[in-house]
Amino acid sequence: RCLLSIISQECDGLAIECILVNDCSTDNSVNIATKTIANNKCGIGFQIVNNEQNLGLSASRNIGMEHASGDYIMFVDSDDLLVGHCLEKLFEEINKCSPDLLIAGFTKMNNKEIESRQMLPAKNYQSEIKTGSQAFTEDLNAKECFVWRTIYRKDFLKQNNIKFINGIYF
Repeated sequence: RCLLSIISQECDGLAIECILVNDCSTDNSVNIATKTIANNKCGIGFQIVNNEQNLGLSASRNIGMEHASGDYIMFVDSDDLLVGHCLEKLFEEINKCSPDLLIAGFTKMNNKEIESRQMLPAKNYQSEIKTGSQAFTEDLNAKECFVWRTIYRKDFLKQNNIKFINGIYF
């Protein structure tokens, strides 16, 4: 379902790549992903990166970042779903001011039912333009700081040497 939600995005005019990192999964997910992306006509460039050994979530995200060639990076976990047109809308915002970080709202699902919604602005982030460093230190806290709800400017991550710490799983 996650991959299908990515493939179903309206991406006309957007140069989007999707890097799938296989962390030595023991199920059939790599074969399913390969078949799913083989016939896609969505305009998204897909790449599967296979880890030689199980490295864990943090190392796999770092490997995905190393393979990324775009200006912005977004992390999507296999249990995540993207709602229709969300990439188009998010990149409209990015094109307005080229932010270091763009923090998005989300809806938490539990057993296919909506459990809660966290839509911005919980605080009116849209009225404030801050550097990525300011957003990290002033606005992001443990209750809001989910890697999958933020799009990161790749150069910001590189310039600040921001990587995931191996062994951390969230």
